[in-house]
Amino acid sequence: MKKLQLTALLMALSLFSVPFFSCSDDSTTPSISLTKPSDDTPTESTADDDNTEDSAKKHSSGSHKNDSSFGQEAEVNNTAFTLDSVIRVQNEDNDYIYIGVTIKNDTDTEYQISSLNNFFLDIGNGEELSPDIRAKQSALSVFPKCVNDPVTVPANGEFSGYLAGGFLVPSGTENISVGFFPTLDNSTDKSEFISIAVNPEDISDDVSALQ
Repeated sequence: MKKLQLTALLMALSLFSVPFFSCSDDSTTPSISLTKPSDDTPTESTADDDNTEDSAKKHSSGSHKNDSSFGQEAEVNNTAFTLDSVIRVQNEDNDYIYIGVTIKNDTDTEYQISSLNNFFLDIGNGEELSPDIRAKQSALSVFPKCVNDPVTVPANGEFSGYLAGGFLVPSGTENISVGFFPTLDNSTDKSEFISIAVNPEDISDDVSALQ
């Protein structure tokens, strides 16, 4: 009788041990989450925007400032630079700023300039903005007179036109300064820059010049 009771007890323990070890094995199996990316997942252009918009960076740090006026030619480093026009495209929360420039190359060597490397916008309060990729994409899609950069400035020649590389500023921004680095054929030479103060009356809301 005792033998039969012991046999029954062993059989019962055997049945309970199977699920116990099975659960233990499952708990060590790594889980893989297959989650669909949300709409907030950054795209390549969004990542570029984050790199491009560096408001805290002082582009002018360590460079010699040369002041000039809107519409006036300034000569620095064998370069004659004129800020011809500033056009604002108004949006709900932010505005796009596009600039028309003339750059004369007084050397025997052609070179390239780009909005991202050669220009910045000072909006006061210590903020100096780089061109914004969204302004550039907008210009290239709706403003045919905006030139995609970089652009070539020919030897002993000039470039004149509107750059697609515009700036994104808070809506209603009026007192700004345009900074330009006359780097010639050495894009890293930023020892000098030209600063053009732009008054509210110098900013045009007429976008027909870009179309």
